Amino acid sequence: MLGSMQIDPMISFQPGFPGNICLESCDTKSEFDEDTRVLPPSRPENEPTKLIWFVVKGRQMIGVSKVCQDALSFKAKSEVENLQLDHEIRRMWTTIRDVLRTRPHLESIADAPFLSS
Repeated sequence: MLGSMQIDPMISFQPGFPGNICLESCDTKSEFDEDTRVLPPSRPENEPTKLIWFVVKGRQMIGVSKVCQDALSFKAKSEVENLQLDHEIRRMWTTIRDVLRTRPHLESIADAPFLSS
């Protein structure tokens, strides 16, 4: 991560774009340091952290990639293959925690800004 934090501003600066990495999301000093012998346990996915969206999105991108490959393929898929992919996508949808699901405005007005992206 440290390398990305250094490269991002340099690459973004050259064409005049803002950086892609939100440095406030990279602070883990309060969780562990170079003297830590055992990593702290992972946070549960229903805890609204600034990085949970990226964790879930990374997992979802596997399914998105499969759908894109299928849509762009010249090979016709059987109904069984289509249903299998549909089942996989629907199963992935169920893994998205409530904290990341869209809710009515009145229920989410006090949510942290990073949850509305």
